[in-house]
Amino acid sequence: MINETLQKTPSLFAWSVSDHDGVEKYFKIIFHEHEEGAKQIAKYAMRYKVEELVAHREPKFDRYAALGYVPVSELLIYGWSAVCGGCGKTISLTQKRSFKDVMTEGEEIWCNIDCFIKQRFREKKHNDSNHQRENVCTPVQLEL
Repeated sequence: MINETLQKTPSLFAWSVSDHDGVEKYFKIIFHEHEEGAKQIAKYAMRYKVEELVAHREPKFDRYAALGYVPVSELLIYGWSAVCGGCGKTISLTQKRSFKDVMTEGEEIWCNIDCFIKQRFREKKHNDSNHQRENVCTPVQLEL
């Protein structure tokens, strides 16, 4: 029964999606069986018409399909940029000097420990006001 389920489970492929000019890339990799499905998902995030989008296969990221996302540290290695969750600055490996204390956790990134602490403080304040339990995390510092 389990083998039948695994065989019926479709393979998900990694796609990067951009506008027709290739200028604006979607902020993360989309996992889907087909190009059109990936474009449909990006359409809602980018607020474009599907006809204006182009999807490109990213086979190097296929191995993350089961995880559901590509770790931001891996995207940076392949030349992508990311936005700091604390201050909103754009971070890329080409800016090593500016961002030597970068911290990452899954899909999240912070340009330094101060931004990480500020964001966690804001989350705690928000969670306390909603009487929710605080999430525990273990960020990892990148060596650039």
